[in-house]
Parts: sequence; structure tokens; C-alpha cells
Amino acid sequence: MDEKNILETWYRNPFEILDLFFSNGEHPIKKINGELILAEGNTAKQVLANKEGLFTEHSDFFTSSHGVFGPREKQQEISLHAKQFLTHYLKRNKSTLKEKVTQAFTLESQWPDTGNWLLYHHLEFALLNKNSPKHLRKSMKQVVKRAVLSDAKDNYNEISRKLFRFSIKVALSKEIKKRRSTLNVTVEPSDLLDIIIKATPDNLKTPAIIEIFFSFIFSIAGSVGFLLGWSIYMLASNNHAKTFEKAKPSWIVLETLRLWPVAWNLSRKPAVNHTIAGVNVTPQDTVIVCPYAVHRNPNNWKQATTFNPFRWQRESKNHLQHKKETKSQNNTFIPFGWGEHICPAAHLSMQLVEHILTLLTPYQLTVLHQEAHPPASAALAPPQFILQSIIK
Repeated sequence: MDEKNILETWYRNPFEILDLFFSNGEHPIKKINGELILAEGNTAKQVLANKEGLFTEHSDFFTSSHGVFGPREKQQEISLHAKQFLTHYLKRNKSTLKEKVTQAFTLESQWPDTGNWLLYHHLEFALLNKNSPKHLRKSMKQVVKRAVLSDAKDNYNEISRKLFRFSIKVALSKEIKKRRSTLNVTVEPSDLLDIIIKATPDNLKTPAIIEIFFSFIFSIAGSVGFLLGWSIYMLASNNHAKTFEKAKPSWIVLETLRLWPVAWNLSRKPAVNHTIAGVNVTPQDTVIVCPYAVHRNPNNWKQATTFNPFRWQRESKNHLQHKKETKSQNNTFIPFGWGEHICPAAHLSMQLVEHILTLLTPYQLTVLHQEAHPPASAALAPPQFILQSIIK
């Protein structure tokens, strides 16, 4: 395939090009569309951990148009308190999840949108508490509709998107100003917006707070919703194999994340000239750590492109705890990043999706129709598909 065809295919379906270059394990790093794509597991971890300071400071969650939100201590504070808050929230609302799952899994449902809405509705009052202005909570649903769903941007023109962004930022700015004047630091936060406000200094500009809040919306309704969608897609696509009925939900989620990591490309900028996998890089370059390519590299995984949940049968969940190295090949499992900036809610997200899968035991799931390939967006969403759900 010549360079012109490579670029045309890259813009249409980058996963085809990633498979072309990395599926045989011959290329640890490859320049594609002007960016260096890294597919070697241990080197990828070193880049993400950045212990030697060879890359500029970066956070996949706390980076906004205003730069990296900081200092690092504030990132950790928000992450810790958000994780604690969501853990308690999910425990308190565990009994309501079954009802929401029953409502979502109708005879035929459209995915991945169904998964996005299921996660949003289950956690909407964690984002904004019930006492928040109704018009603001309604606007949050519009954020999901207009910006989170996999085909959202295709349904609205640029002028409509700009007007909506302006209106929602105005509404959130008013709410943040109101809360800043009344929020008692000794009172437990009532939602994630409280947590962000309490952790940020008064001189931090409101637009930066809004973008961090949007990151939570995109993570909950988008990233976790897409993980649920991929898990359902893989489970339903393999329902002909009765052996999968013996697979634990945790194995299914792990194997889904291996083949279809929602955070499929993690961009980093070199801070100094140095060498990666035998290739010289400079601050003018962009290095993409690609979990999709790392997880499908046969040098990192046996039968790398095969969906096999049972490969996780003997593994503990230490594969996500970057401080606990083992001899397992699953040290190259990086769907949530690696190092100090690894997603703090990784286990929480997985456990929520696993719990939903346990609630689907009574159903026979079948994919009736699907698009050709997943859309190439910042978050790796499943292809649009129609799911048939029948009580066994």
C-alpha cells in the first residue's frame, strides 16, 4: 500500500492501518500521518510513566484548552475525593441499577447510545445533585446528546454547536459562582461539581473548572458507556460459543479492554531529544502510545487478535496496579494508561460494567445489524449496532 492509500485509509479507518503495520510484531514504532505510533509494551509503559522527565508534563484527564490543570497535588485531591464519592454513590444506588438495565434492554435497542444513556442516567445525580437548577440538569442531557454519543457531532452544524457551548458555559458559570459563595468546606460534597470547586483556588478561572467538569461527563457517559457497549458487543457477537457462558464478567471486561481500549491513542510530546525503540525523537515530534496496537502485538500477547476471556482466568487484578510488577504478559495491559497518571477510577469503572453484565444473565443477546467498523474518534466507541435481547 503506497503512502497516499495509507493516508486515505487512515482517515477512514485507522485501525486497518494499525493492524497492517503492527499485527505481525515486526514494528515496535512506526511513523504514520506524521506521528510516531508506539506498539511495544514495555517502552510504552516507560513513556507513560515518564520517570526520567523525557516528555512534557501531561494528564489525559486533566488537560484542557487552558493547559494541564495543576498542581499535581490538586489533581490527586480531585481524583481521590471523586473516587470515594462515586464509590459511596454506587453503593447507595445499587438497587436501582437493575431497574435501569431492564428498561434499557428492550427487545431491540440501538447501541452504543443505549449504554451511554444507561450510565448517564445511573450517575446523573452524582454529576449534579437533585437540588441543582432543573434547567442546568436538562442541559447536561443535551451535552450527552450533542457531544458524547458516538455520532453526536454529525447531527449538529458548527454554528449550533458554538451557540450551545456558549449557553451551557454561561449556565455553569452562574452555578459555579453561586456555589463558591455558599459552599462550606466542612460539609461533605453533594456532587462531583462540588468536589472540583472545593479543590480549586478562587483565582482559578471558571472556564478551566467547566472543562474539568466536562471531563467527568465524558468519562462517565462516554468512556464507561463505550466500555459497556464494547463488552455487550463482544459478548453478543460470541454468543454461539456456549463456553463463554462460563466466563466471569470480569474476564469479559478485561478481554474487551484488551482488544478495544476506549483510550486507544495517548499522545505525548518529547521534552528533549532522545531515542525511543531505536528511533530519534525531538520536541517537534508527537509520540502516540497506542494501547490498541500494544494489546494486539503478538510480541506482547499470545493469540493477540483472538477474543479469549479465559486468558484472564489465572490473573489477579494486579495487572492494573502499576506498582505491583508480575511476570505475567499482562504487564503490557495499558487501557487506562500507566504510571502516576493512570486513571484512578479504572477498577471502579470496570466493576460497574461487570455488575451490569451479571444482571444480563437471564438474556440471550444477539447483534442483528452493525456498521462496518468503529468510528475513529478520540474515544474508541463500538460501531453502531442493533442488539436483540430475549429472556432465555
